[in-house]
Amino acid sequence: MSRPERLTGPPVLVIGGDAAALSIARSLWARGVQVRALAAPDSALRWSRCVELIPIAGPDFFERVEEFLLGPESEPYHGSVLFTVNDSGLSLMIEQREALAKRFLLDRSNLDAQRCMLDKIASYEAARECGVPTPRYWLAGEDLTPIKDQLVFPLIVKPRHAHEASEMLNRKKYVRAENFEEAASAVKWMSDAGVDSFLVELIPGPDTTLSSYYTYLDEHGETHFDFTKRIVRRFPKNRGLATLHMSDHVDGLKELSLALWRHVGIQGLANAEYKLDVRDGKYKLIESNCRFTGGTPSAAACDRDLADLVYRQVVGLPPAHYEDFPDHVYFWKPRRDFSAFRELRALGEITLWGWLRSVMNRNQLPLWSWSDPMPSLVNSALFWRGVFGRALTRITR
Repeated sequence: MSRPERLTGPPVLVIGGDAAALSIARSLWARGVQVRALAAPDSALRWSRCVELIPIAGPDFFERVEEFLLGPESEPYHGSVLFTVNDSGLSLMIEQREALAKRFLLDRSNLDAQRCMLDKIASYEAARECGVPTPRYWLAGEDLTPIKDQLVFPLIVKPRHAHEASEMLNRKKYVRAENFEEAASAVKWMSDAGVDSFLVELIPGPDTTLSSYYTYLDEHGETHFDFTKRIVRRFPKNRGLATLHMSDHVDGLKELSLALWRHVGIQGLANAEYKLDVRDGKYKLIESNCRFTGGTPSAAACDRDLADLVYRQVVGLPPAHYEDFPDHVYFWKPRRDFSAFRELRALGEITLWGWLRSVMNRNQLPLWSWSDPMPSLVNSALFWRGVFGRALTRITR
């Protein structure tokens, strides 16, 4: 592998501290760009040599981040390129763009289009306007009785703005309802917490029918690269987060995504997730995002370095050239995927040998890097310390 091109420019400040932020830091550090991150004190970024952690403590994390960015504490970091890896950070950058632009360097954007993608109902309505298929969905009032006969089960209850309910849902994206009573209960629960929600049909089909498309759009709606991946397994099955996914050239996703994004005027990073509906053979839009996401490390492993691309755009450096990406590069979360294996084995859907064979591939791990191993090693050590600590507690009892 060739050595990354060294870049000359201002440092980067990232809002958030997950694997995507770590991927950004490693990419730009290898190119000589200083990276800092606003993240919780216990973030895995703390152990990375590629990033300086600016710890943000307290229960109201993003309120504290906003105070930091717009207050005197951020003065030493003025002139940095500002990135975010989550919807809450994106919402902050949208609503405070004018003030932030006076202090930091920001990527191009269309604020109305970004707001549309943050609002899941608005994004579905925009998709239907331009002919992009979506699941059936229903607005959720406090009383679901008027639409009771329209509903199909199982369905999912989702917050209209996912970032407003991430802590409430324990970082899950929705609540699954098997019947009307469960749907009404979930809607009431969110409503009581001040969260607007809506109902979406659960598209049948295995997890392998879920795929995503990624690109970057300029001010003319032209793309800078293409990248698609699809899911192999999730945990829990048919409802949880991906535990194993792989790069793959999935036909049809680019055309659907560009129809939506050009319709609303998206500029900058964009990705969309779809599920193939086995009933009619059509890909249905699940959600769309306009920021760095959890797929950032996956893209980087396939020569789609989103951090390098966006940084060059912001500071005015010549864009990098991208060749076609390889298929069958796997992205694996070992601990959660082992849980997925145990669930599927109990259902008679996989054997131990079948699972082992599925993970004996060219795997990219969420936190691991040979040049920056400490985040992964410390994270694993803390996990096993917790496992053995709980086991010892049960034994002593």
